[in-house]
Amino acid sequence: MRQQESLRTLTTCALVGRSMNHRCRKHLFFSIETSPRRKQTHLESKKEARIMSLRKIMDSDPTLAQYIRHLRIDLGINGVEIHNLTQHLPHILQHLSNNSHCYLETVEIFAKAFSQVKFSSLPTVLQQSFFSFQNFISLSTLTLSNLTSVPVSFITGFPNLLHLYLTAVFLIKDELLFPTQKASRNASMDRRALLHGRSLPLSPTFSLCTLSVNRFFGLCTATFLELNPFSGLKKLTANISGISDARAFAQVIGSAANTLEMLDLYAEFGNFYAASLYF
Repeated sequence: MRQQESLRTLTTCALVGRSMNHRCRKHLFFSIETSPRRKQTHLESKKEARIMSLRKIMDSDPTLAQYIRHLRIDLGINGVEIHNLTQHLPHILQHLSNNSHCYLETVEIFAKAFSQVKFSSLPTVLQQSFFSFQNFISLSTLTLSNLTSVPVSFITGFPNLLHLYLTAVFLIKDELLFPTQKASRNASMDRRALLHGRSLPLSPTFSLCTLSVNRFFGLCTATFLELNPFSGLKKLTANISGISDARAFAQVIGSAANTLEMLDLYAEFGNFYAASLYF
């Protein structure tokens, strides 16, 4: 069935009885995307944002949080959805964290293609909401796309992260985002802890199984190399387009030499080259 037909069918079946209601809800709320609505016509101008609708639904029935496994957060083109997210996402995450049966597995945060959003310039409330995903111990997959100035601590704070996918993401060390400016190191740490609402780990507590980096491979992985989260890496997807990328790629391969099982390599040095290798 097509997606819309499937949704209508599941919604109708959910009304049959309690057992069917539970089974249908598992499919209806398994994967949620907070994408903005398409361009509205004059007659639709009063329609509310999708994330507002999601908040109202979860406010009316907080038990729905137990069905959500995948959450996709769309910042929109050039961040047009940031206001709605800042207003409603904290309430939705509160429902998720308060439900002991919620096992969130995947989070994706992205801006639309050909636009980029500066993570460190997002409203403090929204940054705190994103950092609060680190409290979900069931979360094993993180996908980021078209984001710049993403603090390393945002990624290294996920205790059970196994799969990391980065597309056009520019990572930056925390000390560069939060300069001391003649203040003490403790004052700088206090400022970061205040912003993110928690203490920040100095090293990752995870060992990645999957790493996929499309663009800025050298810049992304260089921030991780000294922390060595690649010792258990099994699958690597890399887009190489410069000398710095190639050097970082060699270092990652060296760290994962004993565990790597699959390599997807895309290289561009004058001519485009692509290869998939299995070990």
